Amino acid sequence: NIIQPENKKRGRPPPRDEEDFQLTCSACKALWSCSKNQKNIRAIRAAGAVPILASLLVRGTDDVILPAMGIIQECASEV
Repeated sequence: NIIQPENKKRGRPPPRDEEDFQLTCSACKALWSCSKNQKNIRAIRAAGAVPILASLLVRGTDDVILPAMGIIQECASEV
């Protein structure tokens, strides 16, 4: 089963990882903002970011999952 009991409620990471967490969260939010443009979407796809973002859906926290899903959704849509 992919959803283990300890994964049901996601919280903030341990204090030693706080800087990495903030960096990941900020990067996802910035990339989500950039993903509104077709040229940027092509660049995100070409850079191979979609599989990395997909991995954040499984092992990320709630603050990272929403922007990661938003980016994936933008990359999946065609104009």
